[in-house]
Amino acid sequence: MLTVSIDLSHVDRAAEMWRRFPERLQKRLRGAMVTSLVETEKQIKDRIPGRSGTLRRKFSADPSPTPAGSSAGWIGHLGVHLPYAAYQEWGFHGTENVRAHTRRSAFGRETRPFQVPAYTRNVNYAGRPYARPGITAAAPKIGTIHKDAVADEIGRALGGHWWIGSS
Repeated sequence: MLTVSIDLSHVDRAAEMWRRFPERLQKRLRGAMVTSLVETEKQIKDRIPGRSGTLRRKFSADPSPTPAGSSAGWIGHLGVHLPYAAYQEWGFHGTENVRAHTRRSAFGRETRPFQVPAYTRNVNYAGRPYARPGITAAAPKIGTIHKDAVADEIGRALGGHWWIGSS
């Protein structure tokens, strides 16, 4: 005669792990998003051109939560609020209006202040991208960070018997 026995002693624990899985996964993905933002910010800051360092210092990452009720989870903001940031990233080709102003030096020398009238000038600046290459450089690591976070939480829910990718 054939006897079959099934041990269900860990079913309650497994059910509890799966019940808490969405909450734990969401918390883990929040941490992965913050880590990804920090990595992306670092990659971008390493590529910012300039001598004064203002653009580099002002560039920031903000892992803000989305409004309540949104299914999106979290949205991270990367950027800077400086008027010339887009000019540096994308360049500019066209006519620029220069307002009237007072000049106190000319050709590297101090002069008596004199009024410069408003004028237009043609600009042909190719730009020096920093954000796009930084995001591209960070993309593989971001994918790994999120994949590992999901795999770790699935593994915890299944009792450690899970992996993603090649074994």
